[in-house]
Amino acid sequence: MTARDNRTRRRDEPASFFTLIERFLLVVCLCILAIRATYLESPHGGMISASGWFTGEAGSMILTGVIMLVVAGWFVLSLFRRRLSYRFSGIELAAVLFAIAGLLAALAASNKRAAITDTLTLLAPMLMAVVLIQLLTNPRRIMLVLLVVVALGIVTTYQCADQLFTSNEEMIADYQQNPQPHLSTIGIEPGSFEQMQYEHRLYGKDIRGFLTTSNSTGSFLLICSFVSVGLFLDQFRRRNDKTSAAAIAALGIAAAVTITGLVIAHSRGALAAAALCALIFVVSSTLGPKLWKYRRMLLLVLLAGILVVSAAVICYGNSHERLPGGTSMFVRWQYWKGAFDVYLYKPFTGVGGGNFAEYYPHYTISAAPETPTDPHNFLLSLLAQYGPLGLLAFVGAFVVILWRSVFSQPHLVDTQSAAPLFRRYLGAVLAISLAMLLARPVLQPIERTNDFVKVICAAVILYIIPAVLFAVTLWILCKCLKDIPSENLPAGRATRISLFCGIAAVAVHNLIDFAILEPAVLTLFWTTVACLSALDHLHKNGKVIEFLPSRAARTILLPVAVAVFLVVFAVGMYPVISSGVTIQRAVGAPSIAPALLVAAAEADPLDPEPLSLAGKLYIRSYLDSGKASPRLLHTAAERFQQAILRDKANFRNYEKLAEVYQMLAESSSVASGAEFRSSALDALAAAVERYPGSDRINFKLARLADAMGKTETAVHHYRRTIKIEDAYRTQFVAMYPNRSIFSRLGEDNYRLAKDRLRELSTVNLNSP
Repeated sequence: MTARDNRTRRRDEPASFFTLIERFLLVVCLCILAIRATYLESPHGGMISASGWFTGEAGSMILTGVIMLVVAGWFVLSLFRRRLSYRFSGIELAAVLFAIAGLLAALAASNKRAAITDTLTLLAPMLMAVVLIQLLTNPRRIMLVLLVVVALGIVTTYQCADQLFTSNEEMIADYQQNPQPHLSTIGIEPGSFEQMQYEHRLYGKDIRGFLTTSNSTGSFLLICSFVSVGLFLDQFRRRNDKTSAAAIAALGIAAAVTITGLVIAHSRGALAAAALCALIFVVSSTLGPKLWKYRRMLLLVLLAGILVVSAAVICYGNSHERLPGGTSMFVRWQYWKGAFDVYLYKPFTGVGGGNFAEYYPHYTISAAPETPTDPHNFLLSLLAQYGPLGLLAFVGAFVVILWRSVFSQPHLVDTQSAAPLFRRYLGAVLAISLAMLLARPVLQPIERTNDFVKVICAAVILYIIPAVLFAVTLWILCKCLKDIPSENLPAGRATRISLFCGIAAVAVHNLIDFAILEPAVLTLFWTTVACLSALDHLHKNGKVIEFLPSRAARTILLPVAVAVFLVVFAVGMYPVISSGVTIQRAVGAPSIAPALLVAAAEADPLDPEPLSLAGKLYIRSYLDSGKASPRLLHTAAERFQQAILRDKANFRNYEKLAEVYQMLAESSSVASGAEFRSSALDALAAAVERYPGSDRINFKLARLADAMGKTETAVHHYRRTIKIEDAYRTQFVAMYPNRSIFSRLGEDNYRLAKDRLRELSTVNLNSP
């Protein structure tokens, strides 16, 4: 019986129960990838939509929870197989080490909720990659995943083009008409330096696709572009070997579209990484066999080159206090220096995932125009937040796959006997498209309005067109490739090299950015790593371990697996989701919002955010009441104090607490007022201790000390205020030589600080 007869016979056999479950788990993974790729996800807060069902953190944790459920489901499924062939990749050990690093970092973190959330957000896609390697057992399954990646690249390109030609102009017009809703939605204070930067990006027409920045979209499209190019080249090379012209044309158009999207996004870092890895792709494709015998020498040269470049960058930064390049590179060095100081604060455990923004202000340089939430270097970000163990585990997990892809000798494997994933691809296409269509309105709802036509138009543009475009694109690609023999899918050398180069390009790009840590890019990144590893197992001597789960093993491991998942869900997921739903209810019910925020804080005993939001709400209620209810301020102070107990490193709650005390001082008797002012002074001193480079907080502290007659303290902080503002102005001129200076402190406050410093210094000189 021939191989073709074998394949025909297997198509007629019903799939086993385990095979059906595997297909289901694979499709669920692809659904999560598609949803994340088209959803502006925020694991650590940011935007809260008034029409949403839950907060951004809760939505992100739901997606992470689904991934964890897939991992747990696959593990339980494996226990009940008679024989399990496990494809060892090396990611398993790295994932365990990263989980340990995340746990240690969370114990050391100031904001433990942010640390747990960040650890799970980074760990889940890594574990998904382990499961995908076990599921991608034949070429057609791998091809389905790669075609989903290509289709998502085309949908992202559509979104970029729409922003370039239409939606950015509409957003600018809407912002100019009423800027306040825009700023409040993204948490930017009017008149701040952050507003100036937002306007700079807005009027610069930043092309960010579905993600947060053009750099994130650039990283996403890097992988999509390399995958589409690799698939096209492999099919083109086999154009005389049962490969249809339709498949070549479809993949060629897909490659052109995704590359166009990468260019439209105009991320200079992504384009530079693309150029470098394109060169590697060309050299590997043309000279790979000839260079094979020199691979060890080439590796040593590569490592030496990395060390030399790193040393040169460090030397340049130390001597010039900046990195070579444009305006964005001006501040990168400051971010990196601050990040290394954060690492030195807790060199063994790191400060905790999601806690970089809490600790970076402690070490920020006074001249720096902004306080970033990430150092714009994924290696430093991981080092500062997870310590050396977390960094080595995360990087080692994908480096080991790249290493095996390059340095293990290919071995021919019979792929003709591989059974197809589906008799037809229609089921997978519909499932993933419906997941996009149904999940995105829940995760990212349209703002409420009485204009029905506007709602329908928004739904069509935001939800229906991307889902339909994805479905049509994926169906066309699958249809064109459906009849190609399994041995031609996607075993080609160009596909494997393109996967390698896509992974490497994202890593290189994120040496100056943080896009790889954004959930959409991270999930795509690990999916690509899994595909590369699965291909290597098909075409090389991959390490396969045979398991024969006994009844005793199932009896022990099944309860352990369930218990681990329940603990992770109870500690890491449920509190965030429950609190997020309650916070969202508070947004839509102002009259009972304080009580709901307290309930949210009780639902998640680790999260300081509901308490901080409650404190701000009480301040607003006090002001709205005409300052007639001081008890509201007492409650606000209580909430900020409780938030501080949950996150002692964050300067913001100390600053807000000082604001409350000053309001209480204004509404109290002379004796009580003095006591409240003293408490406000202590709170501002604590805020300055956590953010010494803030001219704003130093100015507030100087003004309060001045009013209380503490001349020495006032002089000290007036002097620091002026020094910080002057340093900032000097850097602003260097960064924006053709723009008038935007005072971060405010011109009136700057002049007042100078005048009072001069007056108080004169008084001190004349005093006996």
